[in-house]
Amino acid sequence: VDLSRRYLEMLEQGAAVIRGILSHLAAGDAPPTVFHCTGGKDRTGVVAAVLLRLLGVPDDAIVEDYAVSERNLAPFVAASRAEMERQGHDPAIVLYLCGSPPERMRSMLAGLDARWGGIEGYLDWIGLERATRESLRARLLVPAVPAER
Repeated sequence: VDLSRRYLEMLEQGAAVIRGILSHLAAGDAPPTVFHCTGGKDRTGVVAAVLLRLLGVPDDAIVEDYAVSERNLAPFVAASRAEMERQGHDPAIVLYLCGSPPERMRSMLAGLDARWGGIEGYLDWIGLERATRESLRARLLVPAVPAER
């Protein structure tokens, strides 16, 4: 399993779901929302990367946010790893599947750029309306405070 490639497949195959999540977050009456998956790094990481890119967050920050998952999920990973190894799975594969190295997210972001020409091209491709994008930015970004002179 090549997770970098799998993340790109998630962008493609999960287009309707990602559009739905972003549309929900943009709705004026949307309550505070948490999105997650079983491990909290793969599907969650892909959706978070799309949202952060839409908001103009630099790739280095997106990659750092993704990579910290490995440390934050360490207790869950240790328990999962032990169970998977008890079931006879290769420890190297378990470590690969449970990890979140920065290069994996960098590869996904580069693949998104290569395939769709960047986040705006991807959002066009999944059919996320420009008004929805602007609503997300308005709801989730804090206006910069001008520096005092």
